[in-house]
Amino acid sequence: MSSDSISTAETSTVRDLTYYVNIISRYLSPSSGTTIPSEGSELSSDERLQYAIKYYHEAHELFPSSYEIKLLGHKIAIKEGNMTQAQIQFDELRMLHPDHEPLKEYLVEITYSVRHRTMDDNFTFFLRLPARTQKEVIINSAVWHENTNNLLDACELYALLLKAYPDTVTYYGAHAAQLALKCETQHKPLSESNKYRKLFVEDILEPILRQNIVIHEESLPSEIKVFNPQKDTSFPISTSTSPQPNYPTNFNVTHDQLKTWLERAQGFYIANKEWRKVFEVSFTVMASCGILKFESGPKTKLVVIFDDPKQLPSKVFEILNKESLTTFNNSLTYLGTGTPHPFALSIGIACFVHCCHEFYQFVAGLKSTPPEGNQRTCLTPIYIPGLSKTSETSLIQNLSDNQRSSKKRKLSFLLAEESDDGDGNEMVNEDSTNNSVKNIMNVKNLLIEEPNPQKSDSTVTGREQLDTNLQNLIKEWEEFYNVSDIYIEEVRSYRERAMNCWKLCASLVERTDGETQVLEKELERLIKEWNLPFDVSNAILLTRGDIALSHGKVIEAREFYYEICSRSSGAWNKHRKEEKYRKSLLYPSSQSTHDDELDPTSTDESSIKEQIPLLLLFRVCYSISILHLAIDLWCQAPVELYMILVTIPFTPITQEHFEKDDWLVDRKMKEVALCDIECKRESFKWIETTQEDLMVRSIKELMRCFEIELNAGIKCYPLDQTLGNIIVLSQHGWPYWRDRMFRPIVLPLIKKCGGLIYPDLLRFVNNTDILRELLALYREYPNLNFAFYPISTDDQPASTIISIQALESCINRPSCNETLVAFYRERLAKNLDTRHFKL
Repeated sequence: MSSDSISTAETSTVRDLTYYVNIISRYLSPSSGTTIPSEGSELSSDERLQYAIKYYHEAHELFPSSYEIKLLGHKIAIKEGNMTQAQIQFDELRMLHPDHEPLKEYLVEITYSVRHRTMDDNFTFFLRLPARTQKEVIINSAVWHENTNNLLDACELYALLLKAYPDTVTYYGAHAAQLALKCETQHKPLSESNKYRKLFVEDILEPILRQNIVIHEESLPSEIKVFNPQKDTSFPISTSTSPQPNYPTNFNVTHDQLKTWLERAQGFYIANKEWRKVFEVSFTVMASCGILKFESGPKTKLVVIFDDPKQLPSKVFEILNKESLTTFNNSLTYLGTGTPHPFALSIGIACFVHCCHEFYQFVAGLKSTPPEGNQRTCLTPIYIPGLSKTSETSLIQNLSDNQRSSKKRKLSFLLAEESDDGDGNEMVNEDSTNNSVKNIMNVKNLLIEEPNPQKSDSTVTGREQLDTNLQNLIKEWEEFYNVSDIYIEEVRSYRERAMNCWKLCASLVERTDGETQVLEKELERLIKEWNLPFDVSNAILLTRGDIALSHGKVIEAREFYYEICSRSSGAWNKHRKEEKYRKSLLYPSSQSTHDDELDPTSTDESSIKEQIPLLLLFRVCYSISILHLAIDLWCQAPVELYMILVTIPFTPITQEHFEKDDWLVDRKMKEVALCDIECKRESFKWIETTQEDLMVRSIKELMRCFEIELNAGIKCYPLDQTLGNIIVLSQHGWPYWRDRMFRPIVLPLIKKCGGLIYPDLLRFVNNTDILRELLALYREYPNLNFAFYPISTDDQPASTIISIQALESCINRPSCNETLVAFYRERLAKNLDTRHFKL
């Protein structure tokens, strides 16, 4: 085959450089699809190579000093498999054209193939290069990426250099680490998807920690040389006769740099819940610096630490306090001067965070599987005042004992103390109820008539059946309580472990002034520096809140709970904003503003739900409400309760749910009454609750707030409004409230006040029994005035006749959960003040 048949420029006597570069590159390209012009058939790879060689020789004679032609000759040598010639030409190119931009781009192509292992000619050639040349190629490419602001690519190349060639760590390691941190600061990624910190910790810091680290207080001495691309602008080209580069023997770093690196590594492993590695990297840093000495190494020591997880805090602090401590610089002898070494303090706080996360998983129900169904449970605090007094007798135990007196007490859901005057079985007549609303929800006022033993046999038979059912329920509740009690004791041990760890952290700073403030500030700083994920930060807040609660520090605990709610609200608001923006992109006609632009740290809804379990949020809101009740801020308590009832998935709750809660709480009170004095000092105790149980607790506490409103007097709060709210709430678990609130409290007060003006009643009340009770009350006392719904746009209440007619028409109307949700939502809007957030 003659060259005349394939040349497209035979008429030219002198071909220009661009022509040769293009045609040679075309023949060398494996995907060029080059064809024979005269025949139109595609050339094989060998044929393309031969044509490339032919044109290369022509071009080399015409342009012997051209960089482009020399580079093509180098690539042809690689294609021919002549790596020796390819290397000679490569070294010649680097010697003659060190700052030539196309050469730098070629080096970038080579390192791209190496990073991604593309198994092409570039990767094959790189593997045949001497180690010194490989280092230079990687370094030149990394600097090029850095200068063009491709920092992540530069970091990956530096990481490749440090892992493949450990001798370069002492010279290039510090710059690589600082560049990785610069990447993270620039992009601000979420902690759980922080690829920059992952690269730093796993690929850069790991080889650094294998070195002998020498720490300097402020800056490195001038005689110590480390890599700086701003100063080292030229890179020597090594040859076979060039001396080996003289890298430092030790890894030199400033104290602040290493402190930052350690904290970033701790944050990375905490975010990924790799707790063992948290302590491994921490102790390795201290061992590499000579601060701690381990006879068998940090990893061996960790086997002992994690052998019994519950002993982890004491073992970690035993290492920090008793292992052989050396000083790397007299001015940094922190432990010897009464100030803890920052590395030791960060390890101690990391241990505390670990304890918090373990506790959080139990309390939030992430490790629980209750006996009934597959529902998750959480541990919910309940307030038990007057622990030194005898707890009340439960309804179930009363009903199962036919030898009791003719009047039986049901346990008050609000755990009210029995008054000191009078016998516990004393009868309470209607007049005493009407004449005083004080302490209206006390258990003495919740007396119900026991069936008369002289009644018919059918009644007795029904009574026996009721007792049998109750005994079966008691058996089930007893089993649940026993299992739950073991679980609660285990969780309490985790709380004690976290509390002990916090005390050990405080012991590190106990010789300084204001040690509490020092520890608090350091914890806040580390949480920010670690860039912890949402759930870990919430775990710290929840644990500290529960620890404060166990010590009776109600205000402090409330602030921690508030912070959880505020953070969760912010996360959900951010998610809703992002969803709005996404919808505006899908549907351009929808409204969107500049503020709706997506944040680079956006998360999807599943991620938020995983990091903020709703059951935990409900538990936190409930905790805030009972704290308000415990310190007599009862007017603020309904807000959180309404939030729960508006948001919680609405599942039917029956009388049995309420009776079970009565029994469990009463059992808890009896257990506390028998415990030691130290146990009685805690007014808040845990019970294990499902979603339905927490809903029951919320309803009971809300009813308790309404009771306090009644006790406050008519002048302070509209009595009609309070009574109407109680009637609406009584629908839950009906007839549970019938003989506890509705008949003994609500109906007598309606008679006493001459009626009930509650225009929203027929909107929110669907219970047929309640409506029939109100209708029967009107028929018995026709002079009462009622207004059950508005009749005009001005919300003027309807007359009694119209209200009663409307009530009659609503009897047997099907119930609807949405009406109760609407009730809670409206009450929430009325009670919400500026201190609260949207849930």
